[in-house]
Amino acid sequence: MKIEATFFDWDNTLVTQGDLIQVCQKATLEHIFTGKELVEKMEIFIENNQSPKKIFSEIFNNQKDEAKEFFYTKYNEMHLSLLQPIKEMEEALLYSKKQDIPIAIISSKTHNILMKEVKHLGYEKYFNCIAGSGLISFDKPDSRLVEYARGQMQISHSNNQIFVGDSIVDISSAYNSECLPVIINPREKFLKHTIFHFDDSKSFVNWYKGRSR
Repeated sequence: MKIEATFFDWDNTLVTQGDLIQVCQKATLEHIFTGKELVEKMEIFIENNQSPKKIFSEIFNNQKDEAKEFFYTKYNEMHLSLLQPIKEMEEALLYSKKQDIPIAIISSKTHNILMKEVKHLGYEKYFNCIAGSGLISFDKPDSRLVEYARGQMQISHSNNQIFVGDSIVDISSAYNSECLPVIINPREKFLKHTIFHFDDSKSFVNWYKGRSR
């Protein structure tokens, strides 16, 4: 198999931000809830890996607007200072550009925040398309976000396109959009869901370069 196009997740696939999300989640929950309800909501929030739009609707209900405003105020205060590229993964981006492999970001992160982070790192030069939550009416894992990206990249579906991420949502995104799922995550629970599974970024990059020639 020769890879013909690659769709990358962003957080914990190409970049890290430490415990930023957890810190902002905890602060938001403590701002809205108290007591037993706080404990219950925190468990749901931490385990949830959907787009922010869905999370706030499901957890905060009629307080979702207040929660979103508080969360993103906290997030915007901190996110660029904690943003770190995963260096091995930049090697894959450079290699894709050298080999003329079209690549895109497909992220659950709100699109305008995603663009700030991409530009902060100078990464926009690598990608044919960058698509975050809210860019169109559909978010990950809906296939229509990948279909949008294919349109922007001026490519059609093929059997040799991969979706690279670190979570179950990324696996769902891959299958929904008829891509081959590639997971970079040492947790064994992912093995039964995907053909291509790597414990670390370096292992993935070595494989990727071998499959892209």
